[in-house]
Amino acid sequence: MAIVSSFCAAHRIRLFYDPDAQPVPEKYHIFIHGIDTAFVPVSGATIGEAWAQVLDHVQMRRGIIRRVKHSLLDPNGLCTIYAGSLAPGSLEALRTSHMREHMLEQLHRIAGRSAENGSGRLQAIALLSKLYGINR
Repeated sequence: MAIVSSFCAAHRIRLFYDPDAQPVPEKYHIFIHGIDTAFVPVSGATIGEAWAQVLDHVQMRRGIIRRVKHSLLDPNGLCTIYAGSLAPGSLEALRTSHMREHMLEQLHRIAGRSAENGSGRLQAIALLSKLYGINR
């Protein structure tokens, strides 16, 4: 049982799977901007058909982000997919990890902005310093 990781640059997807445990995964856990959804392909689908369904689902999710007015989220941001069953408790750990990564990314983005939003920028820098243990 070896977990394989691959990156699909064309779709900005990072995929983790175990081809020996589940040659055709029954469920895909999809994370975009710290938010996750579980996707179950149509029963009896081949691996190619299942992957096409997953890509359609990712495109649909990105389309939703794209249509939200004034959204700060990048619809083409990195998407991480875990294919197959997860161990009990690991999904919650993944949710926490992905949300933390997303929050840090957003705080860095806000902190790096120009001085047009001075107080928000200072608050983001202060929060980042506290999270990294740099505060006094």
